[in-house]
Parts: sequence; C-alpha cells; structure tokens
Amino acid sequence: MAKTSKKAAAKSGKKTSPGKKAVSAKSIPATKKLPPKTNRVVLYVDSSFFFPEDSGHGYTDDFQGGRYTLTPNQLLQAPILLPVGAKIFTITMYYKNTSTEPMMVTYLKKHINHHAFSGEVEVSFENLPPGSLPPDNYLEKVINHFENLGVIKDKYLYFLQVQGTGKIDATKIKTVRGMRIEYTL
Repeated sequence: MAKTSKKAAAKSGKKTSPGKKAVSAKSIPATKKLPPKTNRVVLYVDSSFFFPEDSGHGYTDDFQGGRYTLTPNQLLQAPILLPVGAKIFTITMYYKNTSTEPMMVTYLKKHINHHAFSGEVEVSFENLPPGSLPPDNYLEKVINHFENLGVIKDKYLYFLQVQGTGKIDATKIKTVRGMRIEYTL
C-alpha cells in the first residue's frame, strides 16, 4: 500500500516524507455545504425622523427619551425610505409608554399619483402597550406581518404613524425613540 501511495504522489509531483503516507483526494471527506447567507440588511431610524401630522401640534425632542407631540395624544410619523423591491421582514419600534393606555403604530402606503377616496392604505398595525421596564422604561415591539409579504411596490409612498404620543404629566409620557427595519434587497 505504501508503494501505491508513493507512486500516486510521484505522479502528482508531491513528495512524501518517510513514514508518512500520501493522502489521495478520494480519502478526504467532502465538506458539507453551508446554507446560503441571507442578505438581510438592518436600518435604524432615529426619533428625529418622526414629525407630527399637523405642524400645529408641535413636538418635543427629549434627546435620549425620544420625541413626542406637544399636544397630548397626537401622532408622529416618519417615512419608510427603502428601494422598490425591498422586502421588509420586521419593524421593531422602540418607545416609552408610562401611561395606562397603549399607543398604536400604523404602517401605511399611498399611491404616488392617484387619489384614493379612502385615504392611505393600511399595510400593518400594532399596539404599543404601556409598561415599565427597569432601569429607564424603554420598551420595544416587533412587527412582523405586512401586506404583500412586506415587499415595497413601485409608485407607492410608505410611512409609519405612531398615534397617541405626548406628555400627560411628569410620570405619564408616551415617546417614540426610533425604529429598526430588517429587510432584503
């Protein structure tokens, strides 16, 4: 057997040291193919991208605390700026809600050049429940259900609204801290 290995090594141009056997390619076990890597991309959107629906409601930037409307229980909204064909898997909302009532998140779309009598079309919605979480009461909510399997369609504008933000009193505050969007191209 050693002679066969040396002959095979000699033909391939590889030298074997005395006492070691040449290893043929046939004896190396095939490696398992790893599943393909996903091409998921993560985008973080800061609270500074959220503005009131009506400028008369104003907003307060509470820096680390997030942003909320000056008029209690009004909404903040931000655009979803992804390329056509991108597919959203999750939107994670980061917020603070020390009140007793939930805030609602609505993911909407509207056609770029057609008026819809019903207004914007709802793509997904979710409640942001109140709560307290040590040390600073920041909460998160993952949204993973979307119309059209989360695919961004051509000729549509997508945006997110958070309804019910504001400072009720010193202990009851509802703010938006930002969002995380996980998607593929």
